[in-house]
Amino acid sequence: MEAIREGTAVLLPTLETIAARFPGRYTEAVTDLGATATMHLPLLGADSAPLGAIGFAWRDAPAFSETEMSTLRTIAELIAQTLERVRLGEAEHQVVAGLQDRVTLPLGSS
Repeated sequence: MEAIREGTAVLLPTLETIAARFPGRYTEAVTDLGATATMHLPLLGADSAPLGAIGFAWRDAPAFSETEMSTLRTIAELIAQTLERVRLGEAEHQVVAGLQDRVTLPLGSS
């Protein structure tokens, strides 16, 4: 939720960091997965409004180099663009269906 609320990446590179920032159910879930590090990125629409978030988890935490971070941000951006395209496609479909309903007459009408 923090990635969505703040609109920034949330990197938790160790189990200790995870437990300190999010004690309780989240830490338990990560531990149950066998993960040792997580990262969550916001999915932002064209207007920078949050569409959601994506989370990654690792059993063996990577070094989190700038290249790796950039790759994960690119993945999040591509997912956000795809979600935005789907949303726009659905909106376009609704407009077309509404116009079609207005200009067509039911069969048997005079």
